[in-house]
Amino acid sequence: ASGYNAAIAGDAGTTVTFDYGFLNLFGSLALQGGWNFSNNTASGVSTIANTNLLFSGWGGTLTLNDLIFDGGYLRVTDESTADVALNDVTVTNFTVNDDNAAEDVMNAGIGISTTGDIVLNNVNALNNVNGLESTAAAVFAHSASGDVVVNGGSFNDNDGEIGLAALGVGNSTFNNVTANGNQNGVYGVAGNALTVNGG
Repeated sequence: ASGYNAAIAGDAGTTVTFDYGFLNLFGSLALQGGWNFSNNTASGVSTIANTNLLFSGWGGTLTLNDLIFDGGYLRVTDESTADVALNDVTVTNFTVNDDNAAEDVMNAGIGISTTGDIVLNNVNALNNVNGLESTAAAVFAHSASGDVVVNGGSFNDNDGEIGLAALGVGNSTFNNVTANGNQNGVYGVAGNALTVNGG
C-alpha cells in the first residue's frame, strides 16, 4: 500500500471498516506497507493519515506490517478471535475524544481486543493525547484467553495516557520496551506469568 492522506482526499476522519462477517472468505489477512509495485517488494513504510482502520469481529489471523497511523486509530474489536501480529507499526498525533472513544479497547490509538494471541514487534506510540476525563492508553492489547508479547517499541510523550497497557489471560511478556513522558508508562496484567526483560 502507498501512503494515503484523508485530509488531502477530502475524507478526514473517515473510518475504514473490515467486517469479518462480510469478508470471512479471506480467512487470514496481511496488510503490507511500503509496497513497491514496480518490483513487488516491500521497502520502507506507508503512512495512513487522518483515517481510522477498524477490524470488526475478525476471526482469521491478522498481520499488519510497516505502517504509520498519523492522526487516526487502528482497532481490532467487537468479539474478535484472531491471532494478531503488528510489525513496525506506529500511531502518532491521535487525540481520543468523545467522538472516537471505545471503552472495550481502552480508548486507544492502537487498540486490540481478541481471544487470540497478540504479538507486537517494534510497535510505537508517540505524541498522542487523551482528550477524555476517563482513562486512555496510547496502545492497548487485550487477549481474553491467549498471550500478549511485546518486543521492542517506544511509547513516549503521550499526554494524559498510559503509554502501553497489555493484558493477557495467559502470559504477558515485555522485551526491551521504552515508555517515557506519559501519565503512566506501562501497565501489564497476566493470568499466568508476567515477564519483563530489559527496557
